Amino acid sequence: MNEKYIYLKSFVSGFLYVFGLSKNPSSILNTKYREQNDINEMEKDWQNIGSDIQKSYEQYRAETGTS
Repeated sequence: MNEKYIYLKSFVSGFLYVFGLSKNPSSILNTKYREQNDINEMEKDWQNIGSDIQKSYEQYRAETGTS
């Protein structure tokens, strides 16, 4: 979802919330940041897994003397 659209939607929801015509808009932004944080954490996990595999392979090559 486009970031500008999220902020516009949040602004409009906030405006409507002031007049009692909408729910609290903070949930819109919280969901966006929570999703982004999850994506970043998953990316870091996969990078760590790849690094562990590479270290294990290099250790295996050193122990067996293969190139």
